[in-house]
Amino acid sequence: MISRQRSLSNYYLANACANEALVKLQKDFTYSGNETINIGADSCQIEAISGSGNTNRTIIASSQIANQQKKIKIIIDQLRPVTIINFWGETY
Repeated sequence: MISRQRSLSNYYLANACANEALVKLQKDFTYSGNETINIGADSCQIEAISGSGNTNRTIIASSQIANQQKKIKIIIDQLRPVTIINFWGETY
């Protein structure tokens, strides 16, 4: 059971990081990622965001808890005026 709880915590942590990157990118198209976000006692990483401008951007965020890693990928077709997300899910 503890392993499942860790896995879920890890998944939610990576998603929180991905969401943070999306919010920053929506506000500023030049946001490039490459940062670590601390959430409580844990942290997650935002990789370099690919693409440029308002369309065709990709975010990858990851977290690692107790030797388990989770990666979340967001593929964005458009950021503004309405954000259109093509894919948001776990990746390997």
